Amino acid sequence: MATHQTWEDTRTETRANDVLTVLRVRGIVVPAAVRKRILAEKDLRQLERWLEKACVAKSIEDVIDKRS
Repeated sequence: MATHQTWEDTRTETRANDVLTVLRVRGIVVPAAVRKRILAEKDLRQLERWLEKACVAKSIEDVIDKRS
């Protein structure tokens, strides 16, 4: 059975992967629980904020914290 993915789903999935890519390239370790949280996020604005933070972060805590 084929799944139907909306344009918004595709955008959020892509942006979540962008966040993870930036973190990987910058050498920031992403624990499994945080990876799962990033991939589960559906709010495109939140993913954009995380991506911006990932570009300058020194640690995963600089990107995602309890308030993010």
